[in-house]
Amino acid sequence: MNKWEKISKYIDFVPNKTVHIEFDFEKGNMELPVLFIKEKINGVWESNADRDIFYLEDGHFELDLNLPGDQFRIYFEKGSGSDHGSVSACRIDNLIITQNIIEIVEENNYYPFGLKHKGYNNVINGTDHKYGYNGKEEQDELGLNWIDYGARNYDPALGRWMNIDPVAEIAPSLTPFRYAFNNPLLFIDPDGMYEWRVNAKTGKYEKIGDEGGDKQQHIYFNDDKKATAVLKGSQIYVGAVTSNWHKDGDVSFAVSTVNVWEDLPDEYQGAYTIYDLKERYQAKKKGGEKYDLIRSQEEQGLARRDQIWNNRDMSDHLIRKYGNNSGLALAIETGMFEEMLPGPGWDDIHSLARNFKKTISPKYKTKADANTAKLAKASSQYSKNSWIRFLQKNKGRYKGKGYGKNWVRKAAADYHKIKDKSKI
Repeated sequence: MNKWEKISKYIDFVPNKTVHIEFDFEKGNMELPVLFIKEKINGVWESNADRDIFYLEDGHFELDLNLPGDQFRIYFEKGSGSDHGSVSACRIDNLIITQNIIEIVEENNYYPFGLKHKGYNNVINGTDHKYGYNGKEEQDELGLNWIDYGARNYDPALGRWMNIDPVAEIAPSLTPFRYAFNNPLLFIDPDGMYEWRVNAKTGKYEKIGDEGGDKQQHIYFNDDKKATAVLKGSQIYVGAVTSNWHKDGDVSFAVSTVNVWEDLPDEYQGAYTIYDLKERYQAKKKGGEKYDLIRSQEEQGLARRDQIWNNRDMSDHLIRKYGNNSGLALAIETGMFEEMLPGPGWDDIHSLARNFKKTISPKYKTKADANTAKLAKASSQYSKNSWIRFLQKNKGRYKGKGYGKNWVRKAAADYHKIKDKSKI
């Protein structure tokens, strides 16, 4: 190119804001290559004498300028000392011109629990609005200065909710008015429906229950996000449990690092506590008579409160049946006296036992009959327990119908609609 065949381009920009120019340059056979920048200020182009001039060499060129005009033009020319009559060429590549304009339209600073700092940062350059801490709407009616989180209202001055947590039953040991587990640096509660946490791996906030990057797994263990737990382990299993043997159909969910639900019959979903399931799992793991005894009782449809897995269960059974848990009651229950004192001797002991018993148990002829799974009269087809019987009669109605693990909760809801459980 020569001086008269120059390259130029008009560029609009914001005045007094830094303009960044960069490009790769090869001068070729051009002598004294020059970059000129001319501004248009208040509608008038500046003279050539006022132009910014930059001499170029081979390589990468970068330049930052703060210009007062509203438009500028760049030129690549041969310098004044070169031969203007000769034809020469240069190479310009990867030309980038940028102006990063970041304007603060509003700035607010908060204490950790959401109370806004006062006395500074009060200028708003954008549109005034009511959205502040965590992007939530501030409720300034009646001077309450609460924040609307959707499910609840929050008072940042107290660091407490003004309403009970809708899912307070998840954490009964914690106050339902707490905010962010009282630790807003690690937790938030974006909708008033239980806390979120900081993912230790990504540094981002996430719902408790999402995959974490640390050794502790924070878990939602049902589909409607109303229950959580914290466990250590890479694999987590979820299943239905009950919190009370005597509340049939009172189903909730629990988690475990081992699959304690793996071989549990469908009709016993929600019939055992998590501690029962762990004991059952250990019995299965060891093998032998105890696990066989548990399975035998399940085949008879016995409720957990009527089953006997351990010494505690046997003691409770003796008290219910005989009014005491004495050695005599145990001997009668297991048939020891009948084996030791056959004939007339048994009749004498049996007469003595009447003073200890509320009801007289039938006689047993073998040691196998002493297993408590055989003690209760079970229906030949359905359990006497209404919850287990309901699941037996509705087998296949809920599972695999799109409810996921919540099929048990759906079944429990239908079960509780039946007022007369004897009709199940």
